[in-house]
Amino acid sequence: MRRDAVRRGAAAALAAASALALGGGTARANGRVPTILSVEARDDTPATIMLGATFGLVVTFDGGATWGYVCETALGYMGTFDPIFVDGSTGTWMATLFDGIARTDDGGCTWTTPGGTEGIGGWRSLVENPTVPGNFFAATGGDSGSFAVYASTDDGLTFAPTTLASPAMYYDGIVVSPVDPMRIYVGSWYPMPRQGWVNRSDDGGGSWTTTEHSTMNQIRLRVLGTSATDPDVVLWIEDGMFDQIWRSDDGGVTGSVSWDGEGAPFAAFTVAPDGTMYAANLAGVLVSSTDDGLTWNPAGMMLVTCLEATSSTVYACTNAFATMFAAMGSPDQGMSFDGLYSFADTDGPMPSCGTGTEVHALCDPGWPALRIALGIDMNPDGGKGGTDAGVDGDAGGADGGRGKPCGGGCAVAPGGKSGGGGAAGVGLALLALLGVARRRAGAVRRAARRRAAR
Repeated sequence: MRRDAVRRGAAAALAAASALALGGGTARANGRVPTILSVEARDDTPATIMLGATFGLVVTFDGGATWGYVCETALGYMGTFDPIFVDGSTGTWMATLFDGIARTDDGGCTWTTPGGTEGIGGWRSLVENPTVPGNFFAATGGDSGSFAVYASTDDGLTFAPTTLASPAMYYDGIVVSPVDPMRIYVGSWYPMPRQGWVNRSDDGGGSWTTTEHSTMNQIRLRVLGTSATDPDVVLWIEDGMFDQIWRSDDGGVTGSVSWDGEGAPFAAFTVAPDGTMYAANLAGVLVSSTDDGLTWNPAGMMLVTCLEATSSTVYACTNAFATMFAAMGSPDQGMSFDGLYSFADTDGPMPSCGTGTEVHALCDPGWPALRIALGIDMNPDGGKGGTDAGVDGDAGGADGGRGKPCGGGCAVAPGGKSGGGGAAGVGLALLALLGVARRRAGAVRRAARRRAAR
């Protein structure tokens, strides 16, 4: 399942628009409206769902009944940086950082830096080979001067550059075929002059064939996905004056427009295990394709900024101020959506991690401030309040339960475990959170690194 900057960019754009619309009274995470940026879900562990957020990583191990979070400092970053998260098939989780990659194999309690990634930034994609457990690929372009595709064959313990590298090319979007583990696609582009390429490997990254697909419209070219049955079918996005999804059925040698985005900016794309493709724009149009992108059909109207699909559910990042939920799930291929997570559902730093772990050492001190920022009512005992916190401060709907249906035009009534959450913001609370975290981060992480080096 592919993870890259496409989703994060769309979510950031929507969050910025929400901030302008809602004004300065809204809760902020690092100066931004709290937002879910990505969803990670797997068929083999259906109860585990990971949500990348503007304030760290939110995780459920019980299908959404409870949610714990890992704060930014425990992951190894601060500020407005947004990681790419991957839930690996072996139980390893990965996250890109501005100066490396973070890895955990104990459910997010402790994080280490894989060898070969230290000091490298500009990560634009991170994926696991869908048929080779523990085989990861990552692409960089920009920030730290690294322009290359990296690979790991030891479950993310170490990474090494492949032969696909350049002095200044941005590598953007990696896809590994689910029917041919040796077939890999990577997009790449130059900002000036505007040029874009589709790179293909037929030997697991040992060698690459590069085909230019530059157009007058193209600013960036990012590979989005490939067919679940035919490794020669690949789709990519050319975003520029008009965002367009392109399709090739000959391994990226030739291509044509598959979906024109209906004139609106591109938002998200994913491929379900059964091969159904889903795409969305920022105008609220969600479409699906059951013929590898040859034709697209309306799947419903829902303003989403990320997509993920398992065999049973299509997950989406949504605007909590419009739907009352920051993440939702569709059981009917995108025709309607049910609430999955609202910010007030957050139960605190990962309850599954022991009190002596790095997560609790770094995240516990900032949790009270984050509770306020996310709109969770504060009780003297630290528990969740009994009144739902809606966008305008009203109580939640009478139904009060998660799973409020949202179909068609989607005007979701208040609902969910704890209502909308995150609507009545205290911006200074997050500043307090950052202050506390900064004071604790250095000492704790240095001690962890010393222990790891022994």
